[in-house]
Amino acid sequence: MRAWITSMGRRTSLERAAHLMCELYLRGRNIGLTLEASLEMPLSQLLLSDALGMTPVHLNRVLKKLRQSGVMTLSRNSLRIADPARLVQIAGFDENYLHRRLRPAA
Repeated sequence: MRAWITSMGRRTSLERAAHLMCELYLRGRNIGLTLEASLEMPLSQLLLSDALGMTPVHLNRVLKKLRQSGVMTLSRNSLRIADPARLVQIAGFDENYLHRRLRPAA
């Protein structure tokens, strides 16, 4: 909760969107939804804009910037991260706040 309060208050809209994509991808990867640079994510821009406290139009502009910079693309049902290091840098993402336990490799 603290991480999201900080995110809403201190991050730019670009940083907030990048941070959410990092978190969703990491959570999906950790539960075995993907091992690749893409993740099926059937979330609409309307849902994402509500979660990020933006209008859908503004979120669309932010996603366009991320896409044009070659960092990631969000299509209708999937997130593809082209440059994970850059996305993490934009987001200021530190996964330690998730307090996750790593599953042993099978």
